[in-house]
Amino acid sequence: MKIVSPLVVVFCCILVVKSETCLGIQEKSLLSGIKSSIVELEEKLEAKSLRCRPGWKEYKDSCYFFSADKKSFEEAEIDCRNLGGYLTQVTDSDENSWIVTMITSEQVVQQSYWMGATDFVEGDWVWVNDLSKVLYTN
Repeated sequence: MKIVSPLVVVFCCILVVKSETCLGIQEKSLLSGIKSSIVELEEKLEAKSLRCRPGWKEYKDSCYFFSADKKSFEEAEIDCRNLGGYLTQVTDSDENSWIVTMITSEQVVQQSYWMGATDFVEGDWVWVNDLSKVLYTN
């Protein structure tokens, strides 16, 4: 009888160690997956936060700059081009609402703004950027 007892204790210890090892492998695998997900999310956040330059506001896939400088339409268009953009083309009510919110919020101080539409031919509104017809109206 005395011989059986130590074997049972040794057998139980081996099972416990083996069980902890298996659990450690599962935890390591789970932790590795979590770390990988964190790295991926950090990269996405970094890329997203670098999309718009400081002072610009992001909406969907575009960056908007609200200038406090008073300029003519032509001066505003030239300045936008020099900054790598163009006067805004509002294409839907969601974008229009966002712009109105930005203008009426405390984040923007100017009272009036230029948009990129013009009627070179009286009453025929087109976007200056690509000369496409203005389809959205508020």
